[in-house]
Parts: sequence; structure tokens; C-alpha cells
Amino acid sequence: MIVLAKLHLSYLLHRKTQLFLSFFVGFNMLMMIALSRFYDSLFDRIVEKEMYRFDYFMESFSLMKLSVLIVLIYVAIQICLLSPSDIVLRQRVKGWYLLISKLFVIVFVGLIFTLLLLLYQAVFGFLFHGGLSVLYQGELFIYMAVFVVFYSVLLMLLAISFDHIFPLFAVLIGYFSTEILIDFGVAIEQISYFGYLINIFFMNLHILGEEQLVLLVPLRIMVYVIVLYVSMTFVRHQKLHLNN
Repeated sequence: MIVLAKLHLSYLLHRKTQLFLSFFVGFNMLMMIALSRFYDSLFDRIVEKEMYRFDYFMESFSLMKLSVLIVLIYVAIQICLLSPSDIVLRQRVKGWYLLISKLFVIVFVGLIFTLLLLLYQAVFGFLFHGGLSVLYQGELFIYMAVFVVFYSVLLMLLAISFDHIFPLFAVLIGYFSTEILIDFGVAIEQISYFGYLINIFFMNLHILGEEQLVLLVPLRIMVYVIVLYVSMTFVRHQKLHLNN
């Protein structure tokens, strides 16, 4: 399993990926700095400290979610659709070994990227707004870890089922739908049933009333959905393996 994961990583980290990730990391760093509104007057940032701090957290959090999802899509395309070693590995390695090793790499890269963005958020929050709560940052990482696992499994399922990149990019449409349907700061009682339903299939994290970070669908249900997606992925992979 570890050998397979290393193989996927060695392919993934080719020059194009290194350039993409370097550019994207630098872009997110610049965006985090810009979102801090460091260019506003020091007087305003001191007087309205809490407002500036929360606005920075909210905007950087939205950037973080979208950026992590884009990286997950890129990694899934590279190792699930474009990997040149798949033909050989399918003949020599058990299917579930191959799937789990790929899933591990997607999740691993997603979590590392998430940690990096959380570090940016904390550093620039400290420099320009006096810092963010360590406890809040820890809670955010846990939520984001669920986010990473959920979308890693969903992207792998779509890649194996359709063998094309377009369904993977369609995930962005589902994600943006959850952003549009559920406004920032809305009371949880005002969310429609459709808003809950689409969050089951396209998980998102929301900041609702009283500025609380909320996983709209209970965690246990998200775990059930992740298990369902994993099961569907294995079944689909086995059918394709038998057909080939």
C-alpha cells in the first residue's frame, strides 16, 4: 500500500504539477494578504478590530474551501485519469489496493494544502488583526478534514464511473449551488429542505446565524454518505475490471 502511494506521488509531483501547486500556493498567499485589508488605516483596524477580524476569517475561509476543492480536482484528474501506470497496475495489484492507495494520496495532498492555507490564515490574521483563536483554527481543520475526505471519495467515484474530466469539474457546480442556496449568516430555521438535500450530495461548511461555523448535515449522515460513495466506487471499479 505504501509503495503504491509513493508511486502515485512520484507521478503526481512531476514538473507541471510542481509549477501548478507553486503558482496556486503563491496565489493563495497573495489573496490572504489582500483579504486582510492591511491597506486600510491602522486607526480603523484598531477601532473596528472585531469586524475586521471576522470579515477576514469569513473571506479567507471561503477562499480556502474553493482552493482546496480545486486542488482535489486537479490531483484526482492526474492520478485517476492520466496516470500512465494504471494499465500495468490493474493487472498486478488487487483493485481495492489500487483504489485505497489513490484515495490516500488525494486526501494526503488535500490535507497538506489545507494545513498550509490554515497557516497562512493564522499568520496574516496575527500580523494584521491580532490573531485568530487557536481553538477555532483546530475546529476548522477538523471540519476541513471531513470536507477533504468527502470530496476525495466523490471525485474518485466520478473519475472511475465516467472516465472523463468533465464530471469532476461538474462537482464545482454542485459546490457553488450550496454556496448560492444558503446565504451567509442566515438562521438555520430559514434553510429550505432543498438546501439540506443538496448539502448531502455536495457537502459544504457554512457560517450561519450568530457567526457559527456549521456542518449543515449531521456528521454521522456525512459518514454514511462517504461510506456509500466508497462502496459505489469499489462496485464500479470491480465491474470495469471484469469487463476488461
